[in-house]
Amino acid sequence: MNAQMKVDRCITRLLRLYPFWGSLTLGLELQPSDSIQTMATDGVRLFFNPSYVEQQDETILVTDLAHEAGGHKMFLDSFRRGNRDPKLWNIATDYRINLYLQDSGLKLGDDYLIDERFRGMDAEKIYNILSQDPDDPANKQAEEKGGCGCGGLLNHPSQPSQDQEDQGSDGNGEGNQDGSQPSSTALSGADFGEAEAMMQIAQAMNFAKAQGKLPGSLNELVEEILNPKIRWGQVLKRFMENCNQDDFTWLVPDRRFLHQDIYLPGLESEGVDEFVVVLDTSGSTIKYIPQFLGEVSTIAGVLKFRKLYIMYVDAKVQHVDEYGKEDLPIKPGRTYGGGGTSFIPAFSWLEERCITPKGMVYLTDTYGSFPKVPPPFPVLWAVPTDLRLDTEPIPFGEMVMID
Repeated sequence: MNAQMKVDRCITRLLRLYPFWGSLTLGLELQPSDSIQTMATDGVRLFFNPSYVEQQDETILVTDLAHEAGGHKMFLDSFRRGNRDPKLWNIATDYRINLYLQDSGLKLGDDYLIDERFRGMDAEKIYNILSQDPDDPANKQAEEKGGCGCGGLLNHPSQPSQDQEDQGSDGNGEGNQDGSQPSSTALSGADFGEAEAMMQIAQAMNFAKAQGKLPGSLNELVEEILNPKIRWGQVLKRFMENCNQDDFTWLVPDRRFLHQDIYLPGLESEGVDEFVVVLDTSGSTIKYIPQFLGEVSTIAGVLKFRKLYIMYVDAKVQHVDEYGKEDLPIKPGRTYGGGGTSFIPAFSWLEERCITPKGMVYLTDTYGSFPKVPPPFPVLWAVPTDLRLDTEPIPFGEMVMID
């Protein structure tokens, strides 16, 4: 039996025993590739190494297919990496996917990554945990098992291409062993975006339900994917992007329209684009700092802020770190302070130094003294869900609940 026939046979077995996972494989183009170690997907195609397929036990191969063709597609992983490290992003997504495969009764290979700590977490949160602590046991496990034994993850064809240095170099990250993408034939069809992927996920759910083989926990997960709640990270991203926009000014007209005698405001960049992140270190929010900084760091990395202030504040400003683009990602270290809470010192510190940032994000439980006069820049208050017990409104700015 050749590799293609073996893959087809395993897909048939997956459809019969695990119809949800199997149905998701039907939307992918199967392409053999000698340049990858095991399998890889970009959300449209499933690449497989013929030698690996021929040697692999069929029970594990069924799980490999469910993982690559089903798991990565279901969570839209090929769309969501952004500027994150390709290999670490693949590891983070694998930790999340493998728990659901295990719960579905699929047999995991010896090199599959599994850690119960990550149950219920999304890949972004797992990535932040792994990126902030190289000595985390999950990183050690990935190193011992050789990365992502179950396969690789490539960017979706609709996503912007990455620089050569962004591609995986070991077959376990994002590209081939030589750093390139697997060779492929032309794609058929016209729409391979998120909408198409979501439609295929919905079809897979209905197919499994019709056979009575969609576990309740998986049904809830798919419903959440198809009808997503707004994540606090999305609100943070939107806020920081809006703050990052250049301002319009009538003092600098748009030169593109002057020859038509049309006078329109032009874009003005006010020198150094600065952004401020304030961390309330009075005690209650300290455990949220690593996750919060990880999210901020990822977003700031793709924006054009030239200076990022990280302020540690309780009843006074305890410490301030300054970051440039070259200093990202932010590495959480010592937490300064631990006393009472007042929001006034952070704003006073900026005013005393004549710093008017594009915006500020303040991680806090909102219990403290606010300035009487709102600042001349937008503020987003990031408040952990389990700490916001008071219903009193904040006097200015927006608020987003985080968990």
